[in-house]
Amino acid sequence: MTPATRTAARQLVYKLFRAGLAAVDGQRCVADYLSRNPLHRPISLVAVGKAACAMTRGAMEVLDGQIVNGLVITKTGHGDEQLARLPRLRCIESGHPLPNRDSLLAGDALCQFLKTGSDASELLFLISGGASSLVEVLPEDLPLHQLLRANQWLMGSGLPIGEINRV
Repeated sequence: MTPATRTAARQLVYKLFRAGLAAVDGQRCVADYLSRNPLHRPISLVAVGKAACAMTRGAMEVLDGQIVNGLVITKTGHGDEQLARLPRLRCIESGHPLPNRDSLLAGDALCQFLKTGSDASELLFLISGGASSLVEVLPEDLPLHQLLRANQWLMGSGLPIGEINRV
């Protein structure tokens, strides 16, 4: 392979990589979908997952004036300061890939948000990868350390993520 061919191949791989990332960009995907499928009532938004902030930004591109309140739950370190400053949004960062105490707080916040919702608004629920550890609601007889131990074992088991989530 000549240097020119090698450079062309690298450029093609890079272009394909960038196209793949763009195809799954949470902000763009949500904005495109909502542009094609308009919602007409006031919106209560819930976004959960590692892409929660990006998906929320996409929803706000299209529905900004309609979003009356929202709860955004993402991985620690993946928050968005601009979204967090908006008074109508509550942003929470919690544990991923393993749940933590903040995951329990996020679970409580989500339950409370859903309980206090209004019939006047439509619920828009956006979910991406990571949601299963970011939001936890445990039975009273299951302490966090047992959930954590089970998650650690399951993650080390080699099971596919769908099987882990089912457990």
